[in-house]
Amino acid sequence: MFVDSAAQSPFSDVVLAAALAVIRARAKRGQRAGTEYASLYDLNKVLARLEELYEREKGQKLLPLRFIEYSYGPYSPDLEPLLERLAEEGLAEYIVKIHVPSAPSGGVDEDYTWLIVEHQLSERDSDRKYVRKLFRPKKEPRLPKELEEMIARAVETYMENNS
Repeated sequence: MFVDSAAQSPFSDVVLAAALAVIRARAKRGQRAGTEYASLYDLNKVLARLEELYEREKGQKLLPLRFIEYSYGPYSPDLEPLLERLAEEGLAEYIVKIHVPSAPSGGVDEDYTWLIVEHQLSERDSDRKYVRKLFRPKKEPRLPKELEEMIARAVETYMENNS
């Protein structure tokens, strides 16, 4: 499905631009202050919305990703390998963080709440450790203005529905 180099793939810039748009939208809204990453969860949802917009407006697919509907929305098993390739080629940073949530006492732990939302796309072991998969582009992609606007609409729709 993917070419030898993720950087040579025509849709890599779309993925990088979508990640940057999510990061900027979260910062603008003051959500998860200080976070400079888009999660795998974020990217799945935004790219699925972008694909829907593109197909509706252009009548063809934009991305060679297949999306599967889960109870928490669309998920592409093809996305994570692409993110890993982009990181290997130095175009992005892709990190996996293990987090052990503490039991809330007298209030709700923000990290614990966030993990509940993302649990569908995480891996859990018997010790209740959660895995966060985070992505940050290292380059600013150049895309046609029309596609940038479509990405912005997909991110805005996602943020309105999930914020």
